[in-house]
Amino acid sequence: MRIGRVRPKRGGDIHILPVEPQSETQQGLLESAVDLNAELPDMMGYVVVVWDETATPWCHSWIEDPETSPISAQLLPSFVHDALLTHLILEIEDED
Repeated sequence: MRIGRVRPKRGGDIHILPVEPQSETQQGLLESAVDLNAELPDMMGYVVVVWDETATPWCHSWIEDPETSPISAQLLPSFVHDALLTHLILEIEDED
């Protein structure tokens, strides 16, 4: 396993432990995200979240360039939460 280390300008260390795919399905999801990145050249990042029958999550995220991305790694959880919530609200409104 490769461990990365990032030192933000404002102090502190962020250690990045890459999540290795545990199944062919997870590997396929990552390959699909890479394919999507090739189709959308303006894409700055993505997050993949899946879970199994016991609600055990598997997450993977990628940011093209943390220095220029409008969403930093620290804001990614809130950004994904808000984006998913907005998507689900709009989806429910479309059903009505």
